[in-house]
Amino acid sequence: MEDSNNDEIVALATRKKELIQAFLELTQAQAEAIRTENFDSILNLINQKQNIIEQVNLLDLESLNHIPADDQDLVRQTKELMAVAIVLDHENIQALQQNRDLMFEKLKAAKQNTKVHSIYRGAGQPIEGVFLDKRK
Repeated sequence: MEDSNNDEIVALATRKKELIQAFLELTQAQAEAIRTENFDSILNLINQKQNIIEQVNLLDLESLNHIPADDQDLVRQTKELMAVAIVLDHENIQALQQNRDLMFEKLKAAKQNTKVHSIYRGAGQPIEGVFLDKRK
């Protein structure tokens, strides 16, 4: 009975480590999507990461009755992976925050340009186009 209990504990810990590894890979992909400003991909990756978080939470609930006493190495590796993922995820959040502020700045400049256009050409005249300067 104790042997099957240990096998179950190791299986749960191994599955959790695999999920954390997948979370880390998604977080790295998210960092790349942020660098390339691929916002559709960012939203998709966030949804996938949320799914993994829910799976990890379910595994944690399953393992409440089975606390590993002798397999600390697997637990340590999982914690290290999670620490790396948390740091990278925090950096991604900061990059998204910075990009959001930059996007708001570009939209504000575009709105200002439309005001200037209406002053010079009249409020009823259509706008030919609004350009966002990528060099700023």
